[in-house]
Amino acid sequence: MIKKNVRLNPIVALLFFAFISVLLTVLIILALGYRYIATDECKFIGKTGNGQPLTGTIYYNDGRIGELDYVNNTIMYSNGDVYTGDIDQLYRHGTGKMTYSATSDTYEGDFREDKMTGQGTYTYKNGDKYVGALVDGKKEGYGEFFWADGSSYKGNFINNMKDGNGVYTWVDGSKYQGAYTKDLKDGSGTYTFSNGDVYTGAFKNDVRTGYGTYIWENGEKYEGEFLDNYIHGYGTYTWVNEDGNPTRTYEGYFEYGKIVIKDE
Repeated sequence: MIKKNVRLNPIVALLFFAFISVLLTVLIILALGYRYIATDECKFIGKTGNGQPLTGTIYYNDGRIGELDYVNNTIMYSNGDVYTGDIDQLYRHGTGKMTYSATSDTYEGDFREDKMTGQGTYTYKNGDKYVGALVDGKKEGYGEFFWADGSSYKGNFINNMKDGNGVYTWVDGSKYQGAYTKDLKDGSGTYTFSNGDVYTGAFKNDVRTGYGTYIWENGEKYEGEFLDNYIHGYGTYTWVNEDGNPTRTYEGYFEYGKIVIKDE
């Protein structure tokens, strides 16, 4: 019986050795801890240890790129932003600090799954500062906002806006304490003017509208209806003398701050 020599096709042999080389390379890379990880928010290529990404590049769905250094607790972003703090997997999670390159703003506080969530302090380049609760990067819950000019607001926020009860103090000494809706005075509150006048009553869309009481610094008083910051509607106005004692009272109708006599 005659035996035939079987020759391996050179192309097949080349492909086989190429496959073996690639396989060995992949195995070596995996043995060294390098991985490709994909999540709903980003993709990662780099080195891992015990399941935790250590060093490598994070590609975010919004186009940002971050360089992860887990050992030194930092993520450096392609736009110049820098995060330093606790990291869990690929997320900012725990407490940390963000420095924003474009604005020079900074945030220090809590993070949850890569979002500014919890308690923190956000400092703006112009000197404004917010201290309080945040959810997904927005002011949400109780917080205190301090403007660089000395004004301040302390109270509740919803979706980055003053909403709920709060106290706003202006640099001239004026103060409002009461209800807000979507950044506007809305509901019951007390506004104390810098000259000593005080209004207590209803607000609508940031102005005195509804029933309220206005007491002037000299003791004169109006109690009744308001519209768009004017005495308007039915009410009682009381005049006083230099000693603050009542001298006369008018009860009736007003239109935009002026007394009107209505025909019966």
